[in-house]
Amino acid sequence: MKISWLKLENDSKNFRIPANLGMDVFSVNNTENVDNKIDELIKSNYNTIIVSNDVAGLSEKINKEYLYNKNVNIVISKDRDNNKK
Repeated sequence: MKISWLKLENDSKNFRIPANLGMDVFSVNNTENVDNKIDELIKSNYNTIIVSNDVAGLSEKINKEYLYNKNVNIVISKDRDNNKK
């Protein structure tokens, strides 16, 4: 089982722990096509892809195509509200 995390390039808050542990955390910028990156990860045999909420909002295929793909699990991480104490 291969797991990856996908976040925006300027996002310094999400997925810090997996990145510090040396896990596969990838970044995309706002202008990149998120769906192309997800397709690339699927072709590289990642079967679980965890995406930040911001990245999920940029994808057109999450609910249309990936939802029905039995070979991959797309997990959307919750937003963390850092203003709450």
